Amino acid sequence: TKTELFCAMHQGELKQELKELDDSIKGMVVASLELEARLRKLPPKAEWQSDAGMIEQVKMMLEQKNQIDAERIKEEVEYTQHLNEVENYYNNYVIQAEKHIFINVEIHIGNAFNRTQREHGPCIAKNVNQEISFDYSNR
Repeated sequence: TKTELFCAMHQGELKQELKELDDSIKGMVVASLELEARLRKLPPKAEWQSDAGMIEQVKMMLEQKNQIDAERIKEEVEYTQHLNEVENYYNNYVIQAEKHIFINVEIHIGNAFNRTQREHGPCIAKNVNQEISFDYSNR
């Protein structure tokens, strides 16, 4: 029976999500720095502390900056998790054969491909440097 095994086919999507998170974080850093610059350019507090409109505007800018910073921190944590998953992707996604991998089985792990030419005993098939590698050591 012809058999095809597919594993770890979503690394590209993870990399795209990683890029989107990185772009979002960079945008938040810029927005936060712009708000900081606007706050630093304010006249001395003594000049506007009795102006209710100005006080409200300063409060809104500070709240916005705090929201941006909190969201940036959350996305930085998510970015680190995604980065770890991308870097360890092929260590986390493997094909484990408990008994046999027969002749003429097509194995796809990410972009790596192998059509078995012989029977393999219990092993783990991995993508190592974009090639399928058979590891028998854990058996």
